[in-house]
Amino acid sequence: MQKIEDDRPWYRQFWPWFIAFPPAATVVAGFVTLWLAGTGPSLVVDDYGKIGKVTTQRALRDERARELGLEASIMVAGITSADDAGAVDIDLSLAGPRFKSPALIVLRIVHPTLAERDVETVLSGLDGRYRGRIPRPVGRLYIYVTDVERTWRLVGELGADATELRLAPPAAGA
Repeated sequence: MQKIEDDRPWYRQFWPWFIAFPPAATVVAGFVTLWLAGTGPSLVVDDYGKIGKVTTQRALRDERARELGLEASIMVAGITSADDAGAVDIDLSLAGPRFKSPALIVLRIVHPTLAERDVETVLSGLDGRYRGRIPRPVGRLYIYVTDVERTWRLVGELGADATELRLAPPAAGA
């Protein structure tokens, strides 16, 4: 039996490269991961103090609405004519046993996903009855009613095909 000797240098052999490739690939992948972790936008909200303050303000507004015994009824009327095809009438009744109705209130209609469909309007009224005209809402919406000073609020959800909504403050601790 004759022994065959390979005269090629080590870097031209298969086995050294086969053995060195996995550790080298791991080192390169580690540097790429480190670079990716250090660049790009952060998805973490880091202003927890501001979030806590807003949450506290919301709870105080809800509590004030409970204290006043506020309730609201909203009616979104159908389109009245071809000229007003893009608008609907809002009829809002607001009452409570310890509530003196202001001359102006704020009605905010928020689409769950599309900010360009959000509407905020100031409605004027007398004796708790407020009327106004807004762009025609589409789909499921969140409704917020508050005074101009934003000392209380009522919140509700209007279904996609609904035209009436009854608002009351959330239960304590909810």
